[in-house]
Amino acid sequence: MADVFCGIMLATFAVVFFGWIGGILSFAIVEACLLSVDWLVPSGDDPAAVVR
Repeated sequence: MADVFCGIMLATFAVVFFGWIGGILSFAIVEACLLSVDWLVPSGDDPAAVVR
């Protein structure tokens, strides 16, 4: 639930600061970066031999 709230908050700030088109574009770029970092950085929950 916190991820959804943070995503909504980031989108709101992006639209307020950059307008509709810039906000949607900047939100998409930030979310893509966050998801790629989440995908590439291993966590403690992953088994030792997992390669993504």
